[in-house]
Amino acid sequence: MNYQEIWERRWDALRQNMDDYWSDSSPAPTGQQDGSRLETLRDITRCLRIFAERQFRFFHDGFSSSSLERSKEYPPEYALYVTLDQIAHDFDVIQRAIWQRSSGSDKAHETLVTADELAWLSLQPAIEAGLVQEGSTVFTYFQKSPSIRVIPYAPVAFIGIPFTCTDVPEDYLAIPHEVGHYIFQHGQVGKTSIQASLNHVPKGSSWCSRWIEEIFADVYGCLIGGPVIALDFQDIQLTSSLEQFTRDDGEHPTPVLRPSIYTKATGKRFTPQWGQKLDKHWQQASAHYGDLHEFTLCNGHSKLIEKAVSAGPDLADKPVEPMDIAIVEVLERLVNVKKIDWWHGYLENSSTVDTLYPAFADHLTSLAADLPLGLSCIELDELYQGW
Repeated sequence: MNYQEIWERRWDALRQNMDDYWSDSSPAPTGQQDGSRLETLRDITRCLRIFAERQFRFFHDGFSSSSLERSKEYPPEYALYVTLDQIAHDFDVIQRAIWQRSSGSDKAHETLVTADELAWLSLQPAIEAGLVQEGSTVFTYFQKSPSIRVIPYAPVAFIGIPFTCTDVPEDYLAIPHEVGHYIFQHGQVGKTSIQASLNHVPKGSSWCSRWIEEIFADVYGCLIGGPVIALDFQDIQLTSSLEQFTRDDGEHPTPVLRPSIYTKATGKRFTPQWGQKLDKHWQQASAHYGDLHEFTLCNGHSKLIEKAVSAGPDLADKPVEPMDIAIVEVLERLVNVKKIDWWHGYLENSSTVDTLYPAFADHLTSLAADLPLGLSCIELDELYQGW
C-alpha cells in the first residue's frame, strides 16, 4: 500500500463526513434568526468543502504526478497530514458552532447570541473604516479559553469563548482582541495588507517584531472596548507565575510589559486620565511580583524593561522604545476606526477602575445588535491562486 492510496481514503472519509453533515438528521433551527445563522454556517461548510477538495488535490495529485518538487525537510506525507488536519479542525469548529446553537440550555444559547453581537460590534468599525471587506461576519462558540480561528475561504471570524461567559460577563472582554487578530490577518490599508505593512515593525528589534500581531490585536481591542478591556488584560497577566511574568514566549508580549500597551493606547485614544488610572492600578496590582527591571527573551538573554517600553501611560509622538514605536505604528493604521457608541456606554456610569466591571455588566443588559445574515464564498479560483 503506497502513501497516495491511504491518504486518498482519509480524504474520502473526511469529504463524506462533510457531505453527510447536512442530511435530514441535521439539527433543526430554534428560531427565525437562528435558522438564518445556521444557513450561513451551512454556506461556510460548502466553502470549506470546495476549498478542501482543491487543496487536497493540489498536494496529493501534485506529488503523485511529480509536478510538485519534493523536499527533504517536508515530505509529501507532511503536506498531506497538515492539509487534512487543518480541514478537520475547521470542520470541528463549524460543527461546534452549529450544535451549540441547536441544543443545550437556554442560558448557553443566550450567551452565544450575546457573544455574537459583541463580536459583530467589534468587527463593524473595521468594515466601516475599509480595513476588511463588506460581508465579513463572525460566529462564536464555546471552548476552554478565548481564541480565534481565521479561515482563508470565507470572510468569517470564528471566535472561541470560555464556558464561564454564561455567568461571568467579564469573560466576554477578550472578544474585541480576538477580532483584532482577524483584522490583522485579513485587513488592508489601501492596497497593502496590514500584516505586510507591519512585518518589520519596529525596525532593529526582532523580539518586538515577533509580538506585532498580538500588539495589533491588543491596540484594536482597546480602541473598541476602552478601559474595561485594559483592566481585563491586566487581570489576565496576573495569572502568570513569576517565571512566566518576565519570560518571552516568542509570540505574546511578556506579561510584565503587556499592560503598557493598553494604558498607552487608552491614554492616547480615550483620555490621559484613564491611562493614568489604569497605570496606577497596574503598579499596585502587580507589586507582589517585586521590583522588576529585566525580562528574559526567548533566546535566554535578558533585556532592561526601560529599554523596551517607556514608563507610565504617556505615548510620545516620536517614540524611541521598540514597544512604543509598535503601538504608534498600529494606531496610525487604525486612525479611521471610529468608536462604537454601545461599547463605550458603560463609561457613563464608571469614573474609577473599581467600577469598570460592574458598569460593563449592567450595560450588557442593553445590548441589541442586528447580526448579518447570509454569506457568499470568496471566488475560489482567485483564492486558490493566492493561497
